[in-house]
Amino acid sequence: MASKLNISQQEKKVLSYWGIGAIALIVIVVIINIFFPMKNALSDLFNNKDKSDTKYSIVDDFSRYSTVSAAIEKYYSFINMKDYDSVIKILEIDYVDSNNITKDNINKYVFISSDLLSFQPNKMYQKTVKGVMTFYVDGVVKNQATGEELKKEYLKVVLDGKFHFSVRPIVESDYNEVANG
Repeated sequence: MASKLNISQQEKKVLSYWGIGAIALIVIVVIINIFFPMKNALSDLFNNKDKSDTKYSIVDDFSRYSTVSAAIEKYYSFINMKDYDSVIKILEIDYVDSNNITKDNINKYVFISSDLLSFQPNKMYQKTVKGVMTFYVDGVVKNQATGEELKKEYLKVVLDGKFHFSVRPIVESDYNEVANG
């Protein structure tokens, strides 16, 4: 076979040395791996995908921050249009059910104003459990026309990863509990 490839004796020796070196390297790696097992990064990645962080962390990803801000702005756009059916659909189901929120009593649970409202988020905290992301947001409700601050507001926003979200007004102490760990 070597004569068919026109390989000289010197080239045969070099190829033999390279082959022996490669086999020796493989044997050394296997022996080291037996006595000092290496962590398999891919295995860790797949095994940890269902594990959830138990603490809230501050949101520093601009994309995530923008997504949550857009969800809140959608919520306020329905309030501005006085489309309270849509507001109720966006509100967290447990919040609506436990308070028996209807179009007639929504103003007791949601900040409504004759002014057009906008929301400026300040800080956001996030926790992900089984693909569902929960955010606690500290921000200010403003008059859209003048920029005047109307109210400090704390919201809980839940994104389910399937482009669904819900909003729930919360009290400052609930937000501070998350923010302070």
